[in-house]
Amino acid sequence: MSQILGYSDDTETYTTLYRHLAEEFHRVFFKSSDGYYTDGMQAAQILALALPNVVPMNARDHVLQHLVQDIQAKGNHVTTGIVSTAQLYPLLSDNGHHDLAVQLITTITYPSYGYMFNNP
Repeated sequence: MSQILGYSDDTETYTTLYRHLAEEFHRVFFKSSDGYYTDGMQAAQILALALPNVVPMNARDHVLQHLVQDIQAKGNHVTTGIVSTAQLYPLLSDNGHHDLAVQLITTITYPSYGYMFNNP
């Protein structure tokens, strides 16, 4: 917003603040020994990957693979909530897993959107 309004000093301040917060988020929550964020849950990977410049380029593929493998290990089901689910489908599609995104959105077994729509 500051950039649109032409407040360049504010833009620089908030850009620097975001960069520091992104670095801190990665430093605190990334488990380098495992290659994923916090406890490995799908939502943590999705949100970290969806936020700009949080996951360093050298870790991005590994975090994405952990997410995809976890989804597949759960029978192509997600264990996410509303906030992370909103980011899931574009994240998968934009990173070479469009087929998985389509499969997830069309699944009718529990737990899934399709199951909710087809069962009272």
